Formats: sequence, structure tokens, C-alpha cells
Amino acid sequence: MSGRRPRLTGSVLGILAFLGGIGLVLWAFWLAAQIFTQPPEISLNLKTGEALDFGKVAQSLFQLVAKSLMLVVMAGIGSAIANRGIKLYASSAPSALRDEPPA
Repeated sequence: MSGRRPRLTGSVLGILAFLGGIGLVLWAFWLAAQIFTQPPEISLNLKTGEALDFGKVAQSLFQLVAKSLMLVVMAGIGSAIANRGIKLYASSAPSALRDEPPA
């Protein structure tokens, strides 16, 4: 192992970025669970005993699809942030932890 010490700032920022990305992914999954565990009557604004208003149902369905797409984007961004955090942490670590041949 070389005598190079890890850079504390890079390590701490890498860990914080990783944890922030993981937090975003977990938040996206929590929001998805909140959205998709609701009964369809609530999600689509259906009321029992009333005639269906297809305009309101279509609008509610469109909002549900838009929320789903936003959750996918949010999980993807959280994953990218976590990946960058791992790379930052690894680049600040001693060369023994990276895939570099010893000098």
C-alpha cells in the first residue's frame, strides 16, 4: 500500500452524496407506495352511486400516469447521484482501493 492518505473532504462529500441519492430513491419508493396502495376509487375520483364523468376519470388517470413518470425520473436521478457519490468516494480513497496498478 502506498503512503497516500485518503482525502477527508472527498470521502465525506462522496458519502454524503451517496446517502442523499439513496434517500431520493427511498423517498420515490415511499411516494410510489402511497400512490399505488390507494383504492382506485380514490385515485380516479370515482363516487359510488353517481354517473361516471369520463372527463374527470381521464384527467385523474393522466395525473396518475404523470406522477408515475415523475417517480421514475426521481428514482433515476437519485440513482445517478448515489453513483456519483460512490465514484467521488473511490477517487479520494488510497490507490489500493481503486483499480490502478501499484506504482
